This record gives sequence, C-alpha cells and structure tokens, in this order.
Amino acid sequence: MSTFANRLIYRRKDCLGLRNRHDFFLSSKENLAADRISEELLQQFESGAKQPTWNQAFALSKPLGCSAQWLFTGKGPMNL
Repeated sequence: MSTFANRLIYRRKDCLGLRNRHDFFLSSKENLAADRISEELLQQFESGAKQPTWNQAFALSKPLGCSAQWLFTGKGPMNL
C-alpha cells in the first residue's frame, strides 16, 4: 500500500470490518475530536485530497489499532 489513503482504508475495511466510513467515525469520535478530525476531513484523507499531519495520523492509528509510523509512512510493522 503506497499511499496514506490506501493504508487508512485498508485498516478501516479489512482489519476492523467497518465498510462504512461513517461507522468508523462514530465509533472513534472521541479520539478524533481531540485532534480536530471531522468526518469531512476523514473523507478527504481517504480520497487522497488531503494528507494528514503526524498528529492526525497518530490520532487515527489509535482506533485503527495500528502503528502510527506505518499508517503515516508505510514503513515499519503495521500492527502494534
């Protein structure tokens, strides 16, 4: 997976089983709100329209259950 968007979608769909972005957002709302990640911004990350900051990738890695480094860069182990 070469892009942040690909890795984000992979973790949400294939690892968490959440096919719907809205379901993921609702289940992770408290974690994401602290880093100002809205559902709209999440959609922009998944479409590749925007790239996250390190802090945003770190916040997303928590509910996704993966390494922030892997999510952000594609390097290192995927799982914690």
